[in-house]
Amino acid sequence: EGGLGLDPIHSNEIFRSLTRLYDVLGACERIYKTPIYSGYTKFAGRCVSLWTNLLPLALYPALGPVGTIPASVVVALFLYGLEDIGTRIEQPFDSLPLWQYCDGIEGSCKQLLTQHTLLMQAPRGDQ
Repeated sequence: EGGLGLDPIHSNEIFRSLTRLYDVLGACERIYKTPIYSGYTKFAGRCVSLWTNLLPLALYPALGPVGTIPASVVVALFLYGLEDIGTRIEQPFDSLPLWQYCDGIEGSCKQLLTQHTLLMQAPRGDQ
């Protein structure tokens, strides 16, 4: 018999799963604790602001007053959207719903414990 009254095959599989979980947890902690230089984000934001503020001056001769405003707004929305996506990617743990993953893992662990308890309480044929 393996640990906790389990047969060796299941015991080894649980051990391997826990080892993989600890490895992934360690990798996530390393990612989370890696400092990100905030100058990159600030510089990108300033470049996008400068670009979108100067864009109407470049578009006005080609599009006139009627086309400059809509074209500038569309381009600005696109660029600011890309900047926002980049900012969110820099800090994935702030924007991902990690609590849902944690709740799922917790539920699975509780289910395994319940099943193990029921198996341990069930009468065995070898008694």
